[in-house]
Amino acid sequence: MMIQQKQKLLSLNQFLEWPSLSSETNLCIDANDLIIDDQAIFCLGSKLEKCTNLKTFELWLQGNQISAQNASVIGLAISKLTDISNMSLYFGVNKLGNKGTSHLISRLSNCINLSTLNLMLSGNKIGAQGVQGLQDSLEKCINLQNLIIDLGVNQIGNEGTSYIGSALTKCISLTNLSLYLNDTKISAIGASALSQALEKCFKLSILNIDFRANQIDDEGISDIGSALAKRTNLLNLTINFGYNLISDNGVSRFSQFLEKCINISKLTLSLRKNKIGALGASNLGLALAKQSNIYDFSIDLGFNSIGDQGVSGLWSGLSKCINISTLNVDLTHNEICDEGPQVLNSSLAKLSNLKNLQIYLGDNQIGDQSVSGLGFALQSCPQLQKLDLELYCNEFEDKSALAFGLALSKCPYLQIFTANLGSGLNQQTKFKIKANIFKIKKLIQQRISL
Repeated sequence: MMIQQKQKLLSLNQFLEWPSLSSETNLCIDANDLIIDDQAIFCLGSKLEKCTNLKTFELWLQGNQISAQNASVIGLAISKLTDISNMSLYFGVNKLGNKGTSHLISRLSNCINLSTLNLMLSGNKIGAQGVQGLQDSLEKCINLQNLIIDLGVNQIGNEGTSYIGSALTKCISLTNLSLYLNDTKISAIGASALSQALEKCFKLSILNIDFRANQIDDEGISDIGSALAKRTNLLNLTINFGYNLISDNGVSRFSQFLEKCINISKLTLSLRKNKIGALGASNLGLALAKQSNIYDFSIDLGFNSIGDQGVSGLWSGLSKCINISTLNVDLTHNEICDEGPQVLNSSLAKLSNLKNLQIYLGDNQIGDQSVSGLGFALQSCPQLQKLDLELYCNEFEDKSALAFGLALSKCPYLQIFTANLGSGLNQQTKFKIKANIFKIKKLIQQRISL
């Protein structure tokens, strides 16, 4: 049985001065946040070419001023690492541009034994032309199973996204994919191009896509949902549509497709700061009600307008997910009053396997009855061990806050408690709440903002 060599972690200077690295198989070079001149890059490339036995390699060059010419030198050295199977290149926040990115990507075609590739290129002023060659390179990497590409905060646009999609269709063995495309000027056209590629990634079981801060609308999210519905092997899905142009119509269509992803066990979905109301949230709840295998679920609907009706619909669906042990729900700033949280409270009582719970309800209009009721609802979660709660900027008074604290003190297995209840309570109330929290016998960590 082969024993994997422990990773050798070296600074840039240590690497350049190392007498012989030809026998190394697992190497990490950390040169983050340095001012590296052309001569040092040339020496790095020359030395790296000699590491012919490398199987696992990490190169950290983030926050430098790596130019297109520098990237070309490094790319040439990487092309000599023909036996490498696991490679991570961290080039975020540099000056690669289209030319440098193209040079770097083109050299990956020589690394035909790659099974894991992490390519981190955020903040490099990359346009569509910079990623055009990705298809030709990844086509040669027929063993690639795990792929992370971070192109966030660039200008690849719809054209660049289509190039990425074309590249993904060549990765026939891909099982684990993460794409960070936040703030890259993508609209529905780009999302549609990517969705067509996802339909052909037949072996995907883990998928993570970050679409934050683009111009994706209802058509874009619907196209992505349609592709996901065809990936029946998906077990773990993380998708971030925050800060886009999505309304109830788009979320409703996406939810219909989500219903068909019946094998998902871990789901993380962000729709923060879009144009979503009660209808979209309720339809999402209907889809969740059919996800019987989910044990870990996170949803961020902060800064929308779902109101009480949306909260009721969402939580009615969540109450059917009886296997959930970890639940994170962010409903900050959503025009919520008291009717919705009452459904939330009754739904919590049905989640008997819940161990980790995060609920953010800050900046709404929630009153006394809902806050005191939340405390009693949490008592009904017999296995609850970790609780993170935000209730700041609401309309409850001291009496209900006290009732909440008293009820929470009777959660027998609670170990970690974090809360922000706002600053409007009087000093005596704050003292009593903290005193009740300290009565929890198994509590080992607490942080309360009052």
